[in-house]
Amino acid sequence: MCSSDLAQAMAPGEVAFSVTGIRATLGGFGRLGGDFGFKRAGNDLTVVASNAYALVTAGTVEVGVTDASLALLLPASGGLVFQASGTPQLTLPSVFSGIRVDKVTVMYNNTSVAREGLTLEVGDLRAPLNVQANTIAVTVTGFEAVITDFVRVRGNLALQKQNDAIAVVGSGIEALLTAGEFQAGITGGNLGLLLQSSGGVILQASGTPVLRLPGALAEVSMQQITVYYNSTDLAVKQSITVGSLTAPIDVPGSTIAVVVKGFQAVIGGSVRLSGDFGFQKRGGDLSVVVAGAKASLKVGSFEVGVRDASVGALIKSDGTLALQVSGTPFLETGADFPSLLKFSVTEVVVAYNSTGIARNETLTAGSLTVPLVVARGGASDPFFSVSASAR
Repeated sequence: MCSSDLAQAMAPGEVAFSVTGIRATLGGFGRLGGDFGFKRAGNDLTVVASNAYALVTAGTVEVGVTDASLALLLPASGGLVFQASGTPQLTLPSVFSGIRVDKVTVMYNNTSVAREGLTLEVGDLRAPLNVQANTIAVTVTGFEAVITDFVRVRGNLALQKQNDAIAVVGSGIEALLTAGEFQAGITGGNLGLLLQSSGGVILQASGTPVLRLPGALAEVSMQQITVYYNSTDLAVKQSITVGSLTAPIDVPGSTIAVVVKGFQAVIGGSVRLSGDFGFQKRGGDLSVVVAGAKASLKVGSFEVGVRDASVGALIKSDGTLALQVSGTPFLETGADFPSLLKFSVTEVVVAYNSTGIARNETLTAGSLTVPLVVARGGASDPFFSVSASAR
């Protein structure tokens, strides 16, 4: 018997029956269960449940509520509408830690009619029903978690089962990479996240830039900051939509980085750095690995430096910094330089170190590896060098 036939068979307002321990699977969404009471209301069937659960699953990933109250409506015209709220249940991939949420609500409406501001009652059971038309989502308010000791993510999320993954769109998002008092990331932003049934996690977040760096880097400016995370080997490029929220995901495989687009800063009071810089967490410090950057020293019309440069930098949690820049050298003498002096540059290396020890190491981000080889320098007497080989 279908829901409309069942509703027609009941007298208006009659409590038809109650069932303890119902379990059901809703195709393409998840599973429901609990102690259900049924009542006909007009031509519709009203259902209220206690001790309920409503869970969306993809592999080992599970999001929803337990110990919940659930309101469910089976309209005579067909379709299904329900809302469940209770104890948050989030089983996320192991890369998430420190998970905290304020509230989780599960909503489902496969009809074109919104059901707003309702309270369904069956006997002593009461539960709210407030679901927009054509809505299938889990909303998570006050979400907070750390991803692989990389970034701390805070904000409100909307989740939906899509194919073999749980798609997540976030609003009011804060995603920050922190080392001591130094930070790189975004606030007040949007987030797109895929939780794959295989355990893969792919994330992209963008918003108002947050960048707090050591005082050795002055005149800092940027165009945009984006947080990227991809625990799989495959690049992912798609748009995620949950309800009225849409967010892009365009992340290369095996990527963990906060990318600062259009970064500019002055180091040592004279050398200007520019390019798209990628920040990562390394223990309690921040590491920077960049390709395609520029570093130059300019006096009047004379300018010497490197283009298409690789940058390796380590920002310690105590505020000290080690940096090395090397790449394709260039020299621009300009009209102010004596015309009789003609020479070309074969190599330029910019180095800075205030960490207190010499550095001889390799920094890696994804497939990019750059050296960090700089002489010792301290916080009060930093090592700073712009060396050029000319002929």
